[in-house]
Amino acid sequence: GGLAIGRLNEEFYRRYGARQITFAPYSVEDERFAATPPVGRSDVLTHWGLPDRRPVIMFCGKLAPHKRPLDLVAAVKLLSVDVSVLFVGDGSLADRVRISLSPGSGVVTGFVNQSEIPSYYHAADILVLPSELEKWGLVVNEAMAAGVLPVVSDRVGAGPDLVHGMGEVYPCGDVASLAAALSRALVRIMDPATRGQAQQHAARYSLDRTAAGFEQAALSVSSGA
Repeated sequence: GGLAIGRLNEEFYRRYGARQITFAPYSVEDERFAATPPVGRSDVLTHWGLPDRRPVIMFCGKLAPHKRPLDLVAAVKLLSVDVSVLFVGDGSLADRVRISLSPGSGVVTGFVNQSEIPSYYHAADILVLPSELEKWGLVVNEAMAAGVLPVVSDRVGAGPDLVHGMGEVYPCGDVASLAAALSRALVRIMDPATRGQAQQHAARYSLDRTAAGFEQAALSVSSGA
């Protein structure tokens, strides 16, 4: 049998003949990310010299080649509206990302401690995960728990579960498609209800659901079912 964290994982177990599959979603401490942080959006943006009036697009993770952060830089330049971009993280591509950003359009924050991350999610409107290899992508869980709309590549494992039906999935490496997905997302976030919808969509992948899955699987084994 198997404990499936999502749809793609379930397909994997079925392909190899698992007789019993129990849903135990890949989850985060969603309540912590959903709670209003002590540092608000205006304070976060002011700290980095970014205006509060523009939509905020966020990248969160290592600035490494397989995460493809430069795809986001290129896509933002194709948008017809001004946005601010927060690259939250550090890595080998940090300097290239920093140099490639248009003046005043965004920042590379460097490493941010987990205790401070919720403030950045709540400051953002859209999360982008352009990775070419991402078995799941827990930043999607975290961001959606805070009400952020996700835009991810089709190489992100969480796409069929968390993003489908709510955010945008585009072909990995296709900058024009990423820009088009961002344009659609920018329209979506104009609706104030979007943040609550993102949170509700992600609520199915909570720690409670994960724990219930483990309990169900354990009981099935112990009862011989």
